[in-house]
Amino acid sequence: MLIRHLAAATALALLAACGGGGSDTASAQPQAEQAGPVVMRQVSGQANVHVYGDSIAVAEAVALKDLIAPHHVTSHAVGGKTLRWAIDTGLLAAAPDTDAHVIVMAYGTNDARMLAENYSPAQFGLALGRVARDLHSAGIALVIETPPQVLLDLAASWRFNNLGADQYADAARAVARDVGAVLCGRNTRKGTPDAVPDGVLPVGALVDENARALAECIKEALRR
Repeated sequence: MLIRHLAAATALALLAACGGGGSDTASAQPQAEQAGPVVMRQVSGQANVHVYGDSIAVAEAVALKDLIAPHHVTSHAVGGKTLRWAIDTGLLAAAPDTDAHVIVMAYGTNDARMLAENYSPAQFGLALGRVARDLHSAGIALVIETPPQVLLDLAASWRFNNLGADQYADAARAVARDVGAVLCGRNTRKGTPDAVPDGVLPVGALVDENARALAECIKEALRR
């Protein structure tokens, strides 16, 4: 599959297409290929939902288990990680071969940190699009969560940039549109210091609110 060779085979192409690892504007979104019609995996009673993403996704996956019962939730989310990490480690290469009926992709928050090793927004969109088309071709319904803005005054040491976060969110929206995925927005930007004490990770009621929104997106994906 395309994912299996993404890290090695497309690194140079990504840099050439996107001008290296520098900053990109929101308009510099890659033109994704249109996904063709496929036969989606059939659900008989209980669906298998697999969650991939970062620390926010870790918490959401725990809350999801009660919200979408009797469907089964498996979490592959790892705190502090990026889409590039998930590709380079081969985590996403195995995703099409799982028993998933629905996969949640929740990257972009850590990708938006101003770190040289991260994908630029355009590179992020290109890589996410390749992963999404592989999953779609395997008959797996896809939910894509957009990264939230953060409370910058509390998260200064994390090297976040909300303009960058918006550009990664734009890239995720473009991929969701191109492959017909369900788009699900995280709403941390509505948080207060009490709900997002470190400026990035929701706690308490805001985790539940985000998880309820994600549960509805998963149910929509299952209806399609």
